[in-house]
Amino acid sequence: MTVTLSFDEAHTLVARILETNGCSPRNATVIATTVIAAERDGAGSHGLFRMPGYVATLKSGWLDGKAVPKVRDAGPGLVAVDANNGFAQVALADGRDLVTTKAGRHQEEIPKFVFLFLVSLWTVPGAVTP
Repeated sequence: MTVTLSFDEAHTLVARILETNGCSPRNATVIATTVIAAERDGAGSHGLFRMPGYVATLKSGWLDGKAVPKVRDAGPGLVAVDANNGFAQVALADGRDLVTTKAGRHQEEIPKFVFLFLVSLWTVPGAVTP
């Protein structure tokens, strides 16, 4: 049987599944946003396809679905984020504001710290715009 969901409905379902399996509501929302954005953008290998792995990882205790990342300003061209044994998507989301601020102040440093951040951050195209 095929079920068709809107992106909003799919987002709600994904977040609920993640919460049911151990994510905090905030972390579940961040991950659901990334999963649904990947689906929307045609990158299914980073979308719903990943959900069984995310759920298995939560159930096994391999990572902490309630983890709160620690963001640190580590220098003029560096933002360090410790995911605290949580999901990378949450760590990237938490570091985004500082990266954006630093990009505005240190445009010459952008290539040193933004490339990996933007490659990994599906949900905010143009999040760091000089």
